[in-house]
Amino acid sequence: MTDTLNGFVNLPEDAYHSRPEVSATWLKELCRSPAHLKYLMDNPPEQTQAMRFGSAVHALLLEPDRFATLYGCRPEVDARTKAGKEAIQAAESEGKTLLKVDEWQALSMIRASIEAHPAKILLSGNGRREQAIFWQDRETGIRCRCKPDYLGIHHVVDIKTTTDASPDGFRRVVENLKYMIQATHYLNGIEEITGERPRWFFLAIEKEPPYVCAVYEPDDEARCWGKKKVSRLLQEYASCLESGHWYGYGDNAMLMSISDWARRER
Repeated sequence: MTDTLNGFVNLPEDAYHSRPEVSATWLKELCRSPAHLKYLMDNPPEQTQAMRFGSAVHALLLEPDRFATLYGCRPEVDARTKAGKEAIQAAESEGKTLLKVDEWQALSMIRASIEAHPAKILLSGNGRREQAIFWQDRETGIRCRCKPDYLGIHHVVDIKTTTDASPDGFRRVVENLKYMIQATHYLNGIEEITGERPRWFFLAIEKEPPYVCAVYEPDDEARCWGKKKVSRLLQEYASCLESGHWYGYGDNAMLMSISDWARRER
């Protein structure tokens, strides 16, 4: 039986992701359907190269003192040769996550971009960095978890690498990737444990030159939408958990109309 955790907990990344409590990732997948969520729960995805790079950005900005012990640059060698294979094996033997040369160079530029932006003050101080939070949702009794990037006294910073950090571009990213569901889920957990609901900031960082960054704070309408959406998702999860029925898109035929963008086409 898995131990019940509550409040702030320090957990290694693998241990955190193997926990059974509901995460924001689960809630976002539930938006597709309960069937998609059940598959994700039973088949955790492997980390992709893009995910590894995102984790490296987090480590660089949140744990700069530990970064050099966690990550290294993959040698620029011909892996088909004996010498190349030996060089790569030697680098891997140090136990570090190896990044490609262009990713390593990008990290340096990203750090310079953050240092030149007033946003750097949001990550200063003695806040909690990537510390897990566990709590029980009061409405449904469902156990939940989250892991904020940076939790200060009165604010949270969520670091997002993206291809477009412009106001319009990042708004579309937030909507497409359901970032407000994540923000709300995290804020719910923080409020449950601390009694306060802090301000939320997205720190958006472009992962291509010139690595521009920008800061966004959801407005009242976005936060209100998030609270209602997360509440409904947790209720749906609780219902599926009780019934054991993880349905898909529906059993009956559904009406399908033309979307707004299609109507605008000539």
